[in-house]
Amino acid sequence: MIEFRNVSKVYNNGTEALHNINLTVEKGEFVFIVGSSGAGKSTVAKRIAHDLSIIYVDTGAMYRCIGLYVLRQG
Repeated sequence: MIEFRNVSKVYNNGTEALHNINLTVEKGEFVFIVGSSGAGKSTVAKRIAHDLSIIYVDTGAMYRCIGLYVLRQG
């Protein structure tokens, strides 16, 4: 089970990424985290990865970098 209770995250520049969120994911449950850009989706994923001691890979950023590389190569 993954459980967050009143989790908040404020970055060094003062940006509040999460404010008192509550989340429970039961064993075997499959969930999606959706929201607009800047809503805190990656922050939640990074926090879960940290708490589970796994490496977080931002695949969206990876795909953007690959796309940019391909465009620059012509």
